[in-house]
Amino acid sequence: MGQSCQSCQTGAHRFPEQGAPKPSVPVRPRFENEPWVAFHCNAFQISSSTTAPRAGTKQDEMQGWTKVYSLGRLLGDGISAKVFEAEALADLETTETAQQMPFSTCGAVTASIPQCLREHGRKVAIKRFHRLGSRTFNKELTALKRVGTHPNVLRLLESYQGFNREDVLVLEYCDGSTLYDLYAREHPKGGLPERLVARLLRQLFLALQHLSSCGVEHQDVKPENMMLFDVAVSAFQAELKLGDFGWAAIAAPEGKATKPPPTGAGSLWYAPPELNPPVEGIEPEPLAVDQHGEPIKGLSDMWSAGVVLYLLLVGHNPFNQALKQQTQEAQDQEVLRLVAHGRYNARTERWQGLHPDARDLVEKLLKVTPSQRLPPSDALQHSFVTKRTVSGRVSGYGGNSSAISTCMDGEHSVFFHGSVAPWAGRERRWQRLDGFQRLAWLAMARALAEPELDRAVVQGATSCLVG
Repeated sequence: MGQSCQSCQTGAHRFPEQGAPKPSVPVRPRFENEPWVAFHCNAFQISSSTTAPRAGTKQDEMQGWTKVYSLGRLLGDGISAKVFEAEALADLETTETAQQMPFSTCGAVTASIPQCLREHGRKVAIKRFHRLGSRTFNKELTALKRVGTHPNVLRLLESYQGFNREDVLVLEYCDGSTLYDLYAREHPKGGLPERLVARLLRQLFLALQHLSSCGVEHQDVKPENMMLFDVAVSAFQAELKLGDFGWAAIAAPEGKATKPPPTGAGSLWYAPPELNPPVEGIEPEPLAVDQHGEPIKGLSDMWSAGVVLYLLLVGHNPFNQALKQQTQEAQDQEVLRLVAHGRYNARTERWQGLHPDARDLVEKLLKVTPSQRLPPSDALQHSFVTKRTVSGRVSGYGGNSSAISTCMDGEHSVFFHGSVAPWAGRERRWQRLDGFQRLAWLAMARALAEPELDRAVVQGATSCLVG
């Protein structure tokens, strides 16, 4: 988070001494009549560029994303797009200004740009769509704008439409790995521990809860579309972000249900019965509606979450019995039939050896009738999740977190090891900040994504807010 000059720092990190007085924190906002600064992260503006030039724009100023980012290695190749690692190019104006400085801000006279001012470039993910103006691009762009900013949803930073005859999304960068990569790596070693699986599913449920509140259904929830960062299996640590909204369904303003295409939506092995093409002899299940007759978004994604949970706990897809068929077409038809009946594999030794609450959660998610599935809010309260999420002392505070932990018990962190302050405590401390402090935090939240956060800086700043 931000640039720092390690070679110019003197001394080790300093921490408050034991028993040192806490900084005074005003009980009320500094100015009684100061207007309230609302923290609406979903209102953050996303940069969007098109080929339509403004009056007076020169041709060389319309180079699109290639003028801002340097393309790196290929991260993924899909049907509709390729995803690349990229790095932001240095700001030329900042570089020229630094070169003209007669001295370094670090205190040493240098002939070149001081290390403190050297820009290494922000890492991003560039998604380049194969076809200009494709339905997939427009759907994903619309869905990401609707969803906005959430800690467990891959964040849209910029979009470029039509430059060099291609459409591009600029997304936040994790570390290039997905949940499927982690599963494939750990499967030969016995699979992922239940505590880590519960942590990952909790973050997925949080993402799906946010999506449903925004009127968005992902419709392609699978391990390949879950980006990870800050992974440490031995510490039951991993941070998850749901991405790839190419199949997303967005609620219409009038609340009408959107029908999936005749060939189905999403990925075959993870899609629920209602998103699959009809199976001969089986009556399709009706879509779930609320008490006002409005379609309920999010329940299709909960089926897919159940498939992911089964996969991570058992080690194979719940409908793997379809693999006994001899041809690919026969396997696909058997998957559709098993899904339509809700007949997942409950005979394997690994499944029968799972803890009862793990099996119970899977069973409540893999319900053929959408209205019978757990919604995200209920899944977050299920014992499989709550019993395996650890709340307690906060790590990373110079080895002495007891003073902080007294008011930071409760909610499990989506950023750090341990726990963070409950929402009520966060709101109380937010109200104690003056307008400038609030704007500083808002600017930080707007400019940075979670994978870019420097834990030591954020934890140190957070400790100053404990009252």
